[in-house]
Amino acid sequence: MSLQQRPGAALLGNASQPTGSTLGLRLPPASMEAEQAVLGGLLQNNRAFDRVGDILEAHHFADAAHARIYAAIADRIRAGKAADAITLKGLFEAEQGLEDVGGARYLATLLSATVGAVNIREYAGIVVDMALRRETIEACELAAAAAYDPHGPTAREILDGLDTSVVQLGAQQAGAENQLTNSQVYDQFMSHIAAVMRLEPGEVVGLSTGIRSLDRRLGGLRPTRVYVIAAPSSAGKSALGATMARNLGLAGKRVYFANLEMDAIETYQRMVAQESGLPAELIIDGYIEFQDGSRRSLKSSRKDQIAVEDAARRLRAMGIHWDQQAGSSIAAIRSRARQFQRAGGLDAIFIDYLQLAEPPSIGGKKAASRTEAIGEITRAIKRLAKDLKVPVVALSQVNRGVDSREEKRLQMSDLRESGTIEQDADVIMFLYREHYYLLRNEPLRKLNEDDAAFQLRHSEWRIRRDDAKGKALISCPKSRQGKTFEQTVGFEDTTTAFFDLPEDDG
Repeated sequence: MSLQQRPGAALLGNASQPTGSTLGLRLPPASMEAEQAVLGGLLQNNRAFDRVGDILEAHHFADAAHARIYAAIADRIRAGKAADAITLKGLFEAEQGLEDVGGARYLATLLSATVGAVNIREYAGIVVDMALRRETIEACELAAAAAYDPHGPTAREILDGLDTSVVQLGAQQAGAENQLTNSQVYDQFMSHIAAVMRLEPGEVVGLSTGIRSLDRRLGGLRPTRVYVIAAPSSAGKSALGATMARNLGLAGKRVYFANLEMDAIETYQRMVAQESGLPAELIIDGYIEFQDGSRRSLKSSRKDQIAVEDAARRLRAMGIHWDQQAGSSIAAIRSRARQFQRAGGLDAIFIDYLQLAEPPSIGGKKAASRTEAIGEITRAIKRLAKDLKVPVVALSQVNRGVDSREEKRLQMSDLRESGTIEQDADVIMFLYREHYYLLRNEPLRKLNEDDAAFQLRHSEWRIRRDDAKGKALISCPKSRQGKTFEQTVGFEDTTTAFFDLPEDDG
């Protein structure tokens, strides 16, 4: 196959070479032969476009004229029109751009570079690969230029931006891999049915949270899905996340836990309390002082010490990787989680909590507003779940106004920067503990209220308080491909453990 460069054209018509680049002495990667072969093949056989249209775009061509020719071919074929040397000659003549693409002779010459429809996808893959190489060089050089600028972004911002750029380039390359034939989807479906048929009573398709009543509602935690757990500060969302992660870890699953709010040991202390059944305060502080002046000390109780040691020993075997880097970006979490996955597998990711993540930054450019920043974070979390093919459980804060209003149950509008969270999450769960709010709002005698009326109100409050003790309501206002629900579960505030209530266990 004899190929030639179009008359008067540089090797790379539109390839950029950054000023001052150490790579500037070398031409950016390109394959003119592959570009000409693809164009010639399409001009010879328009039906071959079906084999390349899903992976190849005009910007992938290094030569500007080739990009224009491919764009014209693609536009005509998609419009149901013929695209050959004659029709393209007329098109470019009408636009007075025929000479810009090498003239009629060059269009005719492309026909000599034709390849069969069977091979054209391979050549298109070469064109795409070269384009990704050029974009990789550009991303690295932009990062290098930023690194040399003493007044530019920080090194961490540069690395996060570079990681985001590389991930986006990788997603482009993986685009073809995510295009499936109907037979491939059928095979996936039959594998799913086979897995469903193997389920024993009480088992679910996804990963078990260890709370069976919640598993029945969710079907477990499923790959590629984002689960948002939202609650006000101190209402128990971190404890629920810790409960789920602990149960997964004890079941032999590998979990990546990004602690953006607390140190890893703080979450671990909660897990030890949950596992041992001892008050978290006793484990964290070493003692508890009661209102009557008595004191319970971990140091003075060998029984409690043994309980802590046994619980810690069981937890030591968990396959949990702890990431306690404050303010990590989702790009950084993705990079570290991928390393953990390659080292031995990955089953689930937990992020506590999403508003503390650093939004994606490219070249040090920040989001214009907080809402825009949260949108970038939630989209990055969704990509994280799909790229690594694992469920991501992201904890979320809610608006401050919840504490000041009478109705404490959460609504979608209570999610902080709620629009993007609601859009990107597959499942949203609100945590409501009535006992938590009742304890903070014990009735006080009103002005001019008689004793009988006050005692009645206080008695009603005590009844509600006692009935709500040990319970938490998990409500789900959004469940993509599932039903919304409300599920009451058990909660022990001293140990911070969530569990099934007796009537729901089993």
